[in-house]
Amino acid sequence: MPALLVPPAPLPDALPPDAAVREALQHLTATSGPVPVGPEWEAVLLPADLARRAVDDLARRAAPLGAVFTDGPVWGFVVPPRSGTPVWPDGADYRAAGTRVTLPAPAARVATGATAGCWVRRPFPGRILTAPLLPHQLATALSTEPEAAA
Repeated sequence: MPALLVPPAPLPDALPPDAAVREALQHLTATSGPVPVGPEWEAVLLPADLARRAVDDLARRAAPLGAVFTDGPVWGFVVPPRSGTPVWPDGADYRAAGTRVTLPAPAARVATGATAGCWVRRPFPGRILTAPLLPHQLATALSTEPEAAA
C-alpha cells in the first residue's frame, strides 16, 4: 500500500496568503493618515537611508518585497504579525498590532528626493507583506557598519 503524503502544517511564522491580507488591508487603498496596525500585518520603520539600501538590496536579490511607505525621515515595511522577534536593531522602530502608523494617500508615489507621505512600493495590486528575515539581517548589518571616513 503506498504511503499517503500529508502536506506539512504551515509554520506559525509563515506569511499569511496575500489574498487574506489584501482583504484585511482594504483601508490602505482608501485612506491615509494615522491608522491602527494589525492584526493581519505589522510594520517596521527604518531611517530612510538604511531603508533605501535595504530595498535596493532586496531588489537586487529578487527577494519578496511588499508594501513600503515613507513617513517623514523613515520608511515603513509592511511585515507579517509577530515579526518583532528577534528584536530589531537600534534605529528600527517595530510597530506591533495595536500601535499606529501614518500611511500616505493611496495615489501618492515617491518622487526623487521625496521624504514624506509617499508609497515606495504600493500595497496593491502586488505583494503586500515583506518577509522580515532578510530586511532584519540587512538592517542589523547596515546599522552596525562603521561610518565611512569623511
